[in-house]
Amino acid sequence: MKKLLIVCLAMIALVFASCTKDNSEAAIEQVKNAIEQKDANVLKDALNNASEMFQKLVAENPEQAKSLFTTLQNLLKENADKIKAFVGDNAAVNLGLAAFTETSADEAIENVQKLFNQKEAVEGAVEEVKDAADKTKEAIENAPEAAKEAAEKAVEDTKNKVNEKVNQEVDNAKAKANENIDKGVNDVKKKLGL
Repeated sequence: MKKLLIVCLAMIALVFASCTKDNSEAAIEQVKNAIEQKDANVLKDALNNASEMFQKLVAENPEQAKSLFTTLQNLLKENADKIKAFVGDNAAVNLGLAAFTETSADEAIENVQKLFNQKEAVEGAVEEVKDAADKTKEAIENAPEAAKEAAEKAVEDTKNKVNEKVNQEVDNAKAKANENIDKGVNDVKKKLGL
């Protein structure tokens, strides 16, 4: 069973590596075709796709990312004059070209990794803020419940005090009535001579 699992994992890894290699090669071919077509917009799209593939590979396989970057860098440098002829002053394309030609593969990988780390830090901070907001929301939601409970307790305490007072007054009235009845009975007895 373990051997089967290991074989399956190895096959998945090979398929994944093959897919990313195929995607890298496709990105390179797309840039080559854009240069051959001499179309600045097609080259801009090809460079954007290559950049996305590079960033993905930095996260998954830095060595393959380095290979992709170096291959693209060499391709763009070899065809620099041809590219300049059809790109001209197109800022977006020139920026994409500069991203691949004016830095080393190692620097580019390091920069992307820094961005990933910053993204993770920001996401962590966002999660902390969300947690704090959830706790605050929960406290606010519970506050009315606590206030309601306190109000109900105050009402109940007041009812109890009122009932105690009423019962005490009733008892006093009964005692007074009994006292008056006794006094009246005694007065009647005296008048009757009993």
